[in-house]
Amino acid sequence: MFKKYLFFAFCSFLFTHVNAQKLGFSEFGIFSSSNNSSNENIYFNSGEPIVNTSDELVRLNNGILNQIKFNSPDFNIIQIQFFYDENQNGVKEFEEPYLDFGAVTSDFQNYINASQEGILLVAQNGDYSFEFNSFNTNNWNLSTSAEVTVTIDENNKFANIEYGLIPDVIFTDAEVFMTSGNFRCCNERSYTIGIKNTGTTIIKDTLWIKMDERISNVRFFEEPDLVIDSNYVGYVLDLFMQHTAKFRLTLKVPCIQDGFFVGDYFKQVAWIKSDELFKEFCFDQELRCAYDPNDKLVHPNREDSLALFGQTLTYTLRFQNTGNDYAEDVVVTDTLDTNLDLSTFKVLDTSHPDHLVVESVADDPYVFNFRFDDIILPDSTSNPIGSNGHVTFSIKPFDGLAYGTTINNTGHIYFDFNPPIVTNTTGTTYVDAFPVVSAKETLHDLNIEIFPNPTKGHIQLSETVDRIKVLDLTGRQLLEEFNQHAFSLEEFISGIYIVELTKDGRSRTEKITLSK
Repeated sequence: MFKKYLFFAFCSFLFTHVNAQKLGFSEFGIFSSSNNSSNENIYFNSGEPIVNTSDELVRLNNGILNQIKFNSPDFNIIQIQFFYDENQNGVKEFEEPYLDFGAVTSDFQNYINASQEGILLVAQNGDYSFEFNSFNTNNWNLSTSAEVTVTIDENNKFANIEYGLIPDVIFTDAEVFMTSGNFRCCNERSYTIGIKNTGTTIIKDTLWIKMDERISNVRFFEEPDLVIDSNYVGYVLDLFMQHTAKFRLTLKVPCIQDGFFVGDYFKQVAWIKSDELFKEFCFDQELRCAYDPNDKLVHPNREDSLALFGQTLTYTLRFQNTGNDYAEDVVVTDTLDTNLDLSTFKVLDTSHPDHLVVESVADDPYVFNFRFDDIILPDSTSNPIGSNGHVTFSIKPFDGLAYGTTINNTGHIYFDFNPPIVTNTTGTTYVDAFPVVSAKETLHDLNIEIFPNPTKGHIQLSETVDRIKVLDLTGRQLLEEFNQHAFSLEEFISGIYIVELTKDGRSRTEKITLSK
């Protein structure tokens, strides 16, 4: 059987015009060799990533093997990769690139690829059977055999399985995403902005990034190709199908003493726009001065939690070790709503690519485990920055949802053998058009605190108000009370609700998250 140690590694994207940060060296060590006719060696690189090699008989694994624990007497590797079979001959040619999607099933367990390096399994001696799984390969056909059996023994300690894929539909599409830590006042925050080519054509266009103009000290790690101002830049793309380009920046989150208020929203936007394609990611972030580091975000993230039919949902689960010792393993478990189309699932980004394993159980495919085995996540006291992690993925709803269908989602985060930490619940309600809100309804001129938020049910107000109304995200009134300074949502299900407060002719509208 496989050891319970699996991992993926994200490769660097192939952009010749981007000035990537250089490590200044490349160091190679041989890991193993095969006994087939090619006498292929597998090497690991512990230095600067190498994206091309002139020797097609040498397999380079850029730094991914240095995390494996060499503590097993039967240390064998099975590598499963997926490639673009451009000439459709069922054989991997040197110029045909590997893909970062695809899945296989073995022994009733699904293994989902998220890297051009493929899926790497540490296996004991024995026979292993794999079957291609069309889980995340919409619009692609298999050009090689779907079922493969390999034998691992003393004479064959490395097995490489390569599945060829060819597109059956030619189209242009992409997913733009953005990830960062919490928008905590006076702190420096790192951002990753990326675009994944989810179509079957090469994207030659520009990814634009515009950070909120109220933010200063924005620093881009990769030199932009186009600069409008210090907060507004563009990167020229030449992005192969199913590949991902990522760009990094840091910024200083504004402070309260700078004239801002807790709860102010700042908008960061990334987009690509051409005659064939328009995709954007609007990242509305609330200024916070105290926060729960283990949380879940969803995009679109409108204040009313509405989305238009067909819009892709992008989820980010963030975690932080706030204990007093390191976490050896972290598992993020997410049970997806059955209104979501699993065939559109895509991993977009993670903080720890060398440790991420994505698993789904064949008997319950809507349950996903994002495993970070041997992550050795430090605690926040000893390493405030290194104690954080995240995983970002996207998925689309099924067509034909009923108006007002709400998709709720809650994550569970496991640190070693501790009880799970439950994230907040995100809710997205699908409609065919966004409501038109009057100017009066958008005013927050009633200065009354509403707490706690998120809540387990009981809501407290800082003073008595004339009227309290609770609405669902479709505008349906669920509760109305008068002359109260508190109210309860304990009889409602977990989700997002709209609370309207009225006093002395002034009003305030607030979104409340109920998480039981």
